[in-house]
Amino acid sequence: MVLRKTRIGCASTVSCNSAIDACAKAKRWADAQFLFQVLQRSGLRPTSVTYGAAAHAYKEVGCWVLGLALLLDCKSRQISVCDPIES
Repeated sequence: MVLRKTRIGCASTVSCNSAIDACAKAKRWADAQFLFQVLQRSGLRPTSVTYGAAAHAYKEVGCWVLGLALLLDCKSRQISVCDPIES
């Protein structure tokens, strides 16, 4: 099931990070990517946790090109990425 992509917003960076992490654990990288974009469009700033959760989603399905682009974006914003905690 793909996230319904209408009227979705992020109440906070923390809530969006949690949703991105849940998508990563479910190997739903496209939904994680969508939520990352929603966070940015909502005017919220991604944190190192946001980038780490999104990178984890890409790693889970082998999307290394998208993960690399994400890391380059993170570096350009001078944000240090933390490794997501494996559970």
